[in-house]
Amino acid sequence: MKTTICDTGTGIVPELLPFVFDRGVHGKEGGTGYGLAICRDIVTAYEGKIYIESQKGKGTKVTFTLPAILLSA
Repeated sequence: MKTTICDTGTGIVPELLPFVFDRGVHGKEGGTGYGLAICRDIVTAYEGKIYIESQKGKGTKVTFTLPAILLSA
């Protein structure tokens, strides 16, 4: 199963993108820096994958996949 969530917010600066799934990493706009880390932990606990794409000033797209076997359980 593949799910994508998009927004049209301020986006994430390119130099921060490699670190957004690390605990405590956040931009100048605020936040705690734990939300995406928790999402990654949940998705990987179910043997899924999570990806992020973003452009500063244009928004962010987060996509995650989970094994299809979980859907039939």
